Amino acid sequence: MIDKILLKNRFSRSIHTYNKNAYVQDVMAGKLVQFLVKIDSTKKTKVLDLGCGTGLVSKYLLNNFKVEKLIANDISEDFSLCINKLKEENLNTKINFFQADLEDTFMFEKGNDLIISGSALQWVNDIEKLFLGLKKIMKKDAVFAFSTFGKNNLQEITKITGNGLEYKTLIEINSIASKYFEPLFSSEEIITMTFDTPIDVLKHLRLTGVNAVSNTIWTKADLAFFCEQYKTLFSKNNKLPLTFHPQYLIFKNK
Repeated sequence: MIDKILLKNRFSRSIHTYNKNAYVQDVMAGKLVQFLVKIDSTKKTKVLDLGCGTGLVSKYLLNNFKVEKLIANDISEDFSLCINKLKEENLNTKINFFQADLEDTFMFEKGNDLIISGSALQWVNDIEKLFLGLKKIMKKDAVFAFSTFGKNNLQEITKITGNGLEYKTLIEINSIASKYFEPLFSSEEIITMTFDTPIDVLKHLRLTGVNAVSNTIWTKADLAFFCEQYKTLFSKNNKLPLTFHPQYLIFKNK
C-alpha cells in the first residue's frame, strides 16, 4: 500500500522545485493535452484535474481549450498556491482548488464532462475502484484522459534498491478501464534523462517529490553502495541514465 501521508509530505516539499526539475512530467502534460485535442477539441463546461500538483496539465489544458469551470485537486493543500496563480492568469475560467486524496471520488462534484490527470495515477492503491468512482461523477459521453507510468519506470532505482511502485502495463490498464469506459486512445514511450553522478539522480527524485516510495533512512554505507552500483551497472560514456516510461490513455464514459 502506498503511504499517502509520506506522499503528501514529499510532494509538499517539492512545491518550489518541481516545475524547474520535472522535465518528463511537463513533456507528458503537454503531450496528453495534444492527444486530447486531436480526439475531442470541443469546449469543456466542467473539468476535474486529478492530482494537479503545480498545475502543469491545467496550464496546457487552458491554453488549448475553452473551459468554463476547472476544479484542480491535489492531496496536498500547499499546491493551492500554484492554482491561485493559475487563476490569476485565466480570469475567463472559474478555477477552484479542492484538497482531497484523488481515490476519495465520493468527495468530488458530479457532472464533469472531462476528467484529466497527469502523472498521478501511479500513486493509486486501487485503480479499478478509482475508475468505478470516477464513472459515477462523469456525464454520459464525458472524456477521461490521463498519463501515468509503465513497468520500466525508474528501473535503475528499482534494480539497485528493490523499491518501486507496482506499475501496470498499458494492456492491463486498458483491460480494467474498458469495463467502465470506451477506449479512445492509448500510447506509451520511453524517455531517458542523463545525470553526471548518482547523487544527481537522487537529488532529481527529491526535487520532484518522486522519492515518496519509501521512508527508509539511508546510512553512509547504503549511499556508498547505491552510488557504486549505479555507476557499475549503468554508466555509459561517463553519464548515468534514468528511465521514464510514460503512458497516455483516453476514454469516453459509456
